[in-house]
Amino acid sequence: MNTSGKFHLLEHLIVLIIISVVVALGVVVWSQGSIMANEASAISSLHAISVAETQHRLRNSVYGTLPELKDGNFISDSFLASGKKNGYLFQASPYQNEQYYWYAEAIPERYKNSGVRSFYIDELLEIKATDTGKATSIPQEEAKNWPPM
Repeated sequence: MNTSGKFHLLEHLIVLIIISVVVALGVVVWSQGSIMANEASAISSLHAISVAETQHRLRNSVYGTLPELKDGNFISDSFLASGKKNGYLFQASPYQNEQYYWYAEAIPERYKNSGVRSFYIDELLEIKATDTGKATSIPQEEAKNWPPM
């Protein structure tokens, strides 16, 4: 029996194991990078919403919902206007029965896959963020107490 053939097979197995480990590490790093990019996009989108809310208020004397911001051409990004962009779900709205206050939120569409942190902004224009541990809508009073970024 040729022992060099067995050694050759063992070498191939080791190379396959090493390649598998490198690929697995690459997937983890890519996933974390994707989450960071989605979160950066969410922050940028909340800035765009804050500008749109200010413009809407100047033109209409009230703040608007996300569909109203889209209909008034205050938001040109069709993905953001739809409420879903880069793995995040967005909502913007004036407080009920309050014409001087508004808020917007961005929550991960799939927690730990598309994002980890949820984001909140209001008329004070300070973005706040936290890891809520889930992908659900944010109670406004709770979000107001999150630490600023």
